[in-house]
Order: sequence, then structure tokens, then C-alpha cells
Amino acid sequence: MVLKHSPSLIIAQMQQNFDAAEWRRQKSSQEIYYTPYVRPQVPEEWANFVEARRVNSVKGMPKDARWAYEQVARYFPGYPVLAFGSRVVGDYVDAMDSDEWREARVRYLGKRWVIESDYDVFVPFSREVPKIDVGAQVDLVTQLPRIVGYSTVLVNQDEFLWDFSKLPREEHARAIAALDCLDHQALLQIHNDYKLSPHRYCCDTLGVVAWFRWARFVGLIRESDG
Repeated sequence: MVLKHSPSLIIAQMQQNFDAAEWRRQKSSQEIYYTPYVRPQVPEEWANFVEARRVNSVKGMPKDARWAYEQVARYFPGYPVLAFGSRVVGDYVDAMDSDEWREARVRYLGKRWVIESDYDVFVPFSREVPKIDVGAQVDLVTQLPRIVGYSTVLVNQDEFLWDFSKLPREEHARAIAALDCLDHQALLQIHNDYKLSPHRYCCDTLGVVAWFRWARFVGLIRESDG
């Protein structure tokens, strides 16, 4: 599968999202009086079209969109990565969509004419060491729309089920040696042997290696005290 938007481009777009959010915040704090724009009523045909494309989880996305988001999420182990915008609410446009739909988006939804919608990503960074807590992440997802102003879905929900407490202390040195030697297959084997997450990996190492590096960085796996 060819990634139509590379992870680096999507990550760069995140800064634009932050800048836009800050601009909206500053504008909302000013007293501006104007006649509000009233959009035309969306015809039922297009309203139903959008609603049918709305998703409540990343698993409900089209395969290529889900894959693109998951590639970005791999670069942020230990942090929740959230998708929002048109790819979540359903009013996106893909290259194969009709120009009739593009015109409807412009006329009824106030969207720009584009060949293909972008991918909106939000990562709420914290100064503290992030904790893998499924309940906390779910709560974050329910609260985040108030922050970014959109419906959101957690891209890496499953990855927050990693549990490094299952890794015996005597195996920490082996995991660290595998990281230092770039022995990714050994890390896959360690993960699968101790079921550190609900998944069983066979060949895709990028996400697994990122999680082991993060665990080492925050001290979940560490060198021998002696």
C-alpha cells in the first residue's frame, strides 16, 4: 500500500493545527460584532452520506486512512494520538470521490475545494512521564473535543494495553541488549513470549521497537542495579 501522505508531512501539519487553534482562541477572546454567516441547509442526501462515513473508532475508518494514522502513532510511544476533523466526522473527500460531492462540500459545509482531504492529528503532550492507563486515555478522549473543538478518536487505543510489568526483571538486560544491537527480532520474541500486549507480532517491528525504547527511557526496563 502506498502512503499518500507521509508521516513526516502529517506530523508537520500538526503544528499548523496548533497554530490555527491558538488563532481561534485569541479571536474568541476578543469582542467582535458581526452578522453571522448562515449556511444553506444541507440536503438530506448529503447529510446521510456524511453520517454514513462518520466513525467512532479508528477501526471504522477506511483501510488506507487507518493505516496512515497508525503510521503516525508509531512515532509517539507512550502518548495518546488522536484523529479528528473530516476523517472522523465523515465529511472528507478522497481522490476517487465525485466532483458533485466536492461541490456539495463547498456549498453546504463551507469546505475548500480539494482533491483529497488531509489527516488531522492531535497529540496532547505532558511534562510528566506518560502513564499507560486505558481508563485515563478513554477519559481523555471524552474530554478532548472541548479542547480542540472536534469529535476525536484514539488512534492507538490497543497499544495502551502494553504491560511491561509482565517482563521478568532478569529479562531486562536481554531487552536492553537487543535494543543496543538493533536486534529487532529478539524484541519481537520477547514481546510474544511474555505477551506484553494483546497482539502477536511476526514481522512489523517499528511499533514494537518504539515501545521498548520508550519503556527504557521512562525506566520500565532498566539495567541491573548491581
